[in-house]
Amino acid sequence: MSAMLFAPNQDKSAGNRHFWSAVRELYDVDRSIANLENGYFGVMAKPVLETYLRNIRRVNRHNTIYVRSSFDADVATSVSALRPPSALRPRRSLLHAVQQRPCKS
Repeated sequence: MSAMLFAPNQDKSAGNRHFWSAVRELYDVDRSIANLENGYFGVMAKPVLETYLRNIRRVNRHNTIYVRSSFDADVATSVSALRPPSALRPRRSLLHAVQQRPCKS
């Protein structure tokens, strides 16, 4: 996996060619054009794409076992990483809600 890049000082990083060259190398894109359109798909940095594909492969391989055993915990972990704990509210998962709904005959 590619190394993470951190700007040591945001004010100085704006003009730091070495830093931005390293950032550019994180993206596997067609460099024959300057693509300024980002209306349909966003480009993922290589480490993000590698993690995304690894997780898609895991879900594809373990499918139902993963969804019924680990999915809710993974979602909770992801959400808690994005928001401070005080902002979290308990929520029932869609899977739990569907499982609890009575079947209509």
